[in-house]
Amino acid sequence: MELFKKLPYPHFSHVSISVEGRLRNDLLGTFYKTRLLKNKGLVYCDISKTVEGVVHRRTILIAHEVCFAFIPIPHDFNDKHYKACHKEGFSKLVNTTQSLEWRSQTDIMKKNMSDYPENRNKLSKRQKESFKDYSGKVYVKTRKTILSEESFRKEKIQLESRLKFVNHVLDTVYKY
Repeated sequence: MELFKKLPYPHFSHVSISVEGRLRNDLLGTFYKTRLLKNKGLVYCDISKTVEGVVHRRTILIAHEVCFAFIPIPHDFNDKHYKACHKEGFSKLVNTTQSLEWRSQTDIMKKNMSDYPENRNKLSKRQKESFKDYSGKVYVKTRKTILSEESFRKEKIQLESRLKFVNHVLDTVYKY
């Protein structure tokens, strides 16, 4: 027999989630149909209820709700940003308590960097560009890039020459 717990949302107290990741309407005794969120590959369900002519809608991520209902919350939950994640070797379509865990954002980043070392190298290169000590040289940050003093001067000269050209064109147009 499946174990069910009620969802903690005020207008949806009649909806329960099971250990197996199924949503049930307790009033009717029916199960909600779930769908796949294509961009993330997660299973979700849209539920709605009309109260006094006002429609209340909610999108339920099944993995998130199963984690909140059945998996113990880490002791430092308020200090770190935790997410409901699938364990290694489990499909994102399987939303049971055995396939889910709480993982902090730093753990997710470390895992992604170890799985995809080419991203780690790009990140390190970007960090080196933006946080490196430039030993007293003047650097200006524009357009999300860092320019040296010399390249900044060249760009400034180009902009000044374009401005002179525009002013020249305007002067010739207004003379006639």
